[in-house]
Amino acid sequence: MRRAGWVGSVGGWLTALLISGCASTVKEIRRHPQQERLDRILAAVLPHTSDPTIHYWLRVSEASSHPVGLAALPQRHVYLAEPLVQEADEAILAALVAHGVAHHRLHHYAQRNAINVVQRGAFKAGGFFVPGLGHGHYLGGPLLEVALSAGQEPQADAKTVAYLRGMGYAQDDLLHALEWLETNGYSELVGHVRAQGADFTNRIDSLRRHPVPQAHSGAADSP
Repeated sequence: MRRAGWVGSVGGWLTALLISGCASTVKEIRRHPQQERLDRILAAVLPHTSDPTIHYWLRVSEASSHPVGLAALPQRHVYLAEPLVQEADEAILAALVAHGVAHHRLHHYAQRNAINVVQRGAFKAGGFFVPGLGHGHYLGGPLLEVALSAGQEPQADAKTVAYLRGMGYAQDDLLHALEWLETNGYSELVGHVRAQGADFTNRIDSLRRHPVPQAHSGAADSP
């Protein structure tokens, strides 16, 4: 019983660490003056996806002490922080909107959820044979999401570049958007996992070393 309690407490701490200040602090600003501008940018992205008829909720979120610049959350919701919307130029906003849509079109959040469900079931089944193992999903779930995120971000970056090219922008516009987030202390939130700081630096370096091929298709909803 002592071991089970230790696993549960550590798992709970990691879970809290990963989701603290995430979805619960992304608060929508209703009827924001820039909403029409954002809707226009979203409308320019959608024709370059495989199904332009799918609806997305693109909204402005309140500023916070742990600022989330871009959030891609369940049910095709994409949020941009209010100060970012006011200060960033059109190309940066286009890159961020396209990136949020890319995560949804690649079904990244759904993939994480499906794997988490399987993992949770496996740990619970193992708990019948190994005391305390049933609590392992509290520890393994957050770690698995972080590991999946590391592989999903390059896919979403490549998809974003394909969308941007279709809109008349270039890969450099995504690089500038990532640099803008990093310089201004913003994070990116997909589901429960944040990317920030060094995460942006690594992605920028990777895109510069390995540019997205011109032939990469934005319309195919696969990596």
